Amino acid sequence: MFGLLKRVFANRSLLRVLIAKEISVRYKKSIIGVWWSLLNPLLTTAVLFFVFNTAFKNKVTESNHFIPYILCGVLVITFFNQSLTMVSDSINGNSDIFTKMYVRPEMFAIAAAIAAAINFIFGLVPLVIVSLWTGLQIRFDAVATIYSLLCLMLVAVGIGLLCAISYIFFEDFRSIIQLLVMVIGYMTPVFYPLAVLGPHTRPIIEANPLTSILAIFRSNFGHLERSTWGNWLYSGLFSIGIFLVGIMIFESLWPKAVVKL
Repeated sequence: MFGLLKRVFANRSLLRVLIAKEISVRYKKSIIGVWWSLLNPLLTTAVLFFVFNTAFKNKVTESNHFIPYILCGVLVITFFNQSLTMVSDSINGNSDIFTKMYVRPEMFAIAAAIAAAINFIFGLVPLVIVSLWTGLQIRFDAVATIYSLLCLMLVAVGIGLLCAISYIFFEDFRSIIQLLVMVIGYMTPVFYPLAVLGPHTRPIIEANPLTSILAIFRSNFGHLERSTWGNWLYSGLFSIGIFLVGIMIFESLWPKAVVKL
């Protein structure tokens, strides 16, 4: 891991170029550009609030804070889906470069994750506005949401590299991943609190690392949910673990994979 960090620091100029490329390509054909990062979570939250307002709002600590509660979940799951897709496609999408010159492929994956993180940060703007509008107090410990962002980035890079190497050998694996991502989305308490779950379902949802990351995000941002030290420990260990596993497996299979590009 430290070796990778040294390589990233040594190639930081290349990393900046790749990040700019990821962002420009994403919004190249978009009329509203980066503003979509603001509108997308708001529109999704509006739909979820309209559908589930009556069912779940009384289960949240303050029912009038149900909108920022949902928006927090939408931002986290959107970032996970977006970053995982961008990291997974970053290798195949730049296959022509790998066949012409020597470039560390992990740089493209990390650049994709950082570009997705920048979109996430833009998405915090409507969250702050909606929170203030609903009377939610944003306290100083909201800065600790950086921890949730770092965990999400590590998970995205680790799983994304595993997906990227799998796509090279088995293109059909892409459809399986899309299905799994959809299942993970439903298994993350984006619009429903854990309190509504039964004794058999709740442990399964809590086993999802995104559940702990989201709980920390909501807790730090506006005390919308309680987080425990178990959430912090589990999310941190899982994020670092899946990141290291993804890096090691990718590096071991890359010499065989690059031939197939």
